[in-house]
Amino acid sequence: MGNKPELGRHLIGYVPQIQAEDRSFPINVWDVVSMGRLKPDLFAHLRLSDTDRASIETALRQTDMLDLARRSINELSGGQRQRVYIARALVTQPQVLLLDEPTASVDSQTSGRLYELLAKLNKQIAILLISHDLTAISTYVKTIGCVNRRLVYHREKTVTPEMLVSGYECPVDLIAHGLPHRVFSDHEGDETHD
Repeated sequence: MGNKPELGRHLIGYVPQIQAEDRSFPINVWDVVSMGRLKPDLFAHLRLSDTDRASIETALRQTDMLDLARRSINELSGGQRQRVYIARALVTQPQVLLLDEPTASVDSQTSGRLYELLAKLNKQIAILLISHDLTAISTYVKTIGCVNRRLVYHREKTVTPEMLVSGYECPVDLIAHGLPHRVFSDHEGDETHD
């Protein structure tokens, strides 16, 4: 606590929502994950050490991507690419894994598999996940916090109307496939339309 951010940077693995990709660039899964081991002084550390290679293999194994290590990243599905990016974040063996909308570009079945992977990883590492999809993540997470200009942390994973009101300061109704029909309630500021 109280140290400069540079001193703790290695403790956090980060997977951004959007990955800038050049689909014509010929790079394989192993090489993408190995980028997580690059040092700030790139040219002084061009060769991977045995420790680096072992960390890359471990991260690929953790994400079930080791069998595809030599395949081009451009040949992978969206879910497979997301697993590669998670492996790249894990390769430094961080204490916290931070993910921004990790399922934004994948279908619901693939989302479920990614959340299952994260639940498995969460047994060994703290995970902070940013998502707009409360109904999906509430199945997989331990606790939920809502952010709307401020953080409201709820210490539980159940999404309740009271929790949403405390975070968003007005009633919020959720509609999702597989949930019972919900009727939108009136709240202050609503105008009645004929």
